Amino acid sequence: LNYDRDDLLEMLGNLLDNACKWAANQVVIHLALAEKPNLKKYYLITVEDDGAGLSPAEIQQITTAGTRLDEQTQGHGLGLAIVKQLVEAHQGRLTFHPSNLGGLKAAISLPLI
Repeated sequence: LNYDRDDLLEMLGNLLDNACKWAANQVVIHLALAEKPNLKKYYLITVEDDGAGLSPAEIQQITTAGTRLDEQTQGHGLGLAIVKQLVEAHQGRLTFHPSNLGGLKAAISLPLI
């Protein structure tokens, strides 16, 4: 990946921190080079866990700065908002989906540079 090291560490660190915090037993990270028809190649980074997951309404809220869905855990509710800002600053996309493991899957798409 030809991206700023600190930006990548911040993005991945926040996603992995959340996945590890909510996982029951398993966190999986995957990096692939992908391509959509008639579009440029891009990096696809996914982080998923086997935790309880989130509802579609909760997924809509999690990248809003200061939003914390569980006040019982440590944090300030800034991590995913920071990830979103960094991804968008690199013309990428951050999405969340239910994981095949049962929890949440975060996906970062970054253009190949």
